[in-house]
Amino acid sequence: MTKRIQMKPFALTIALFGSILLLYSGCTGSSSSSSFGTPQLNNGTTIAGVSNGIVSNDYFYIGVSSTVNPTAHVHDLNNFNTTCSAAPTNSHKDITCYIEIPEGDLFVNGLSLVYNVPPQMCKHFRRSTYWFYNQEVGYGPKTISVNVNQTTTTANGASTTVVNSRTCTVDGVAAPCSNPFKEVSFDKTASVPTCVYDKSKWKNRANCCFGDYTMTTTVTDTSGAAPTTAVLESNWGGQIGSCIEGAGKTDWSFTSSEGKPMSVVEFAYNGISNTYTVTSPLQYILDSTTMGVANYYNTSLHTHTGFVSNTPSNLPYFIEPIDDRNGTPVPSSQDSYEFECLDDNFEVIHRIRTYVREWDTYQDYASYISSAGNTVVPDHSGSEGTTCDGISGPCNDFYDIDDFVRTLPSGYDTGAGKEASRIDYFPWLLPKK
Repeated sequence: MTKRIQMKPFALTIALFGSILLLYSGCTGSSSSSSFGTPQLNNGTTIAGVSNGIVSNDYFYIGVSSTVNPTAHVHDLNNFNTTCSAAPTNSHKDITCYIEIPEGDLFVNGLSLVYNVPPQMCKHFRRSTYWFYNQEVGYGPKTISVNVNQTTTTANGASTTVVNSRTCTVDGVAAPCSNPFKEVSFDKTASVPTCVYDKSKWKNRANCCFGDYTMTTTVTDTSGAAPTTAVLESNWGGQIGSCIEGAGKTDWSFTSSEGKPMSVVEFAYNGISNTYTVTSPLQYILDSTTMGVANYYNTSLHTHTGFVSNTPSNLPYFIEPIDDRNGTPVPSSQDSYEFECLDDNFEVIHRIRTYVREWDTYQDYASYISSAGNTVVPDHSGSEGTTCDGISGPCNDFYDIDDFVRTLPSGYDTGAGKEASRIDYFPWLLPKK
């Protein structure tokens, strides 16, 4: 059994969380940023220069609720002072939107995304939500062959069978069935295969092994009897919805038959003004992580390739695994809260991809705001009273995506012979009891 890594950088224990009941509500978007409510520092002084991203309802925009997220700042990636919006006169805007928010506020309040589509600007409107693979996922072998060599003897009217050898061929590799294979193991009789991605026998774990397989068992007896062959057509039984986390698990009702979060398309010609709420991690997390809501990550920390494919990626491994232990492609999950304005032909007119970045300390957040985005230090290690404000405890109280990868001794090592380490590249967050 693979030993799980206990993540304790910065004197923290990673939070463990799971699914909750859907919270999906709508309301009318505000037409003015004056409803934002000026956020305040701990000493009561105001933070000047912030915006909740809400502009005129004549714009296609993404913002946050003034009530739920009063301390957040919403801006275009390239400009601290630019909202995440497109005017009716704009042509084909592709916006990367950042929502900056203190980690404690995000953990307690969750996220309330306000979105607006003005009338006659978009014929259709497509939304997708953030989600990731929570447990190791992969596709089981497609074909398995088991060859049994045995000897049957008869004495005093009784037959005795002795198995001389069992040889299994999995993914084109032949070996004694008792040997370890990359993706499957067998019971003592070599009649029941178990996929390495199936952890359903572990407490609070799931079967994340996907795909169909054919198992052919051939028995040859040295007594001279004709060999017998049995063929089993089966499925590894994994369901993607059992193996994911993020807003797509906690606050999204649009899923495939296997539980995969799907994009939703709405008729938008008459305009849409609504709110998408992502539940507070406080409601369903055992300890302290914001990973289910905060989807920002530093690409330099997450560079990796597949275990077999040389395809590069700078997304977190559990968002883009590329392939499984044997090289079968694994589809990417969704790393952003995405909103798209579409025309009659389903061409994308405007797109806003939204990333939520949590800040470890209020001092760093206040410096970022007061410097109009020039002082960017969202991550802060150390202890309160030493390197950050407070009496006791860590400066970084809530784990985010970048904190997770920092716990891995060698990052995402996908080199030869490292297949067994792949299980640790997924968060394995547990549901609240």
